[in-house]
Amino acid sequence: MGRTLAVLLALLLAGCAAQSEQSQQAEAAAQDGVRCQAHGYKPGSPEYDQCLTDLENQRTHDERAALMGRLQGRSPMLN
Repeated sequence: MGRTLAVLLALLLAGCAAQSEQSQQAEAAAQDGVRCQAHGYKPGSPEYDQCLTDLENQRTHDERAALMGRLQGRSPMLN
């Protein structure tokens, strides 16, 4: 019975982590939209879409750089 409880708890925690990650991604996307509009780009325009792509690419680059730093034992850089 204890093992079953441990497996259920692990599944529950994994589900919560996935939901939290989706929440963070949705929040980041919303913030990106606000930033692009603040630059004067209209939603649906090619410039707005490029702005969103650029911000997502920058976030991916920053996340990869932070991961590489952690794997190499360095502290993440603060902006």
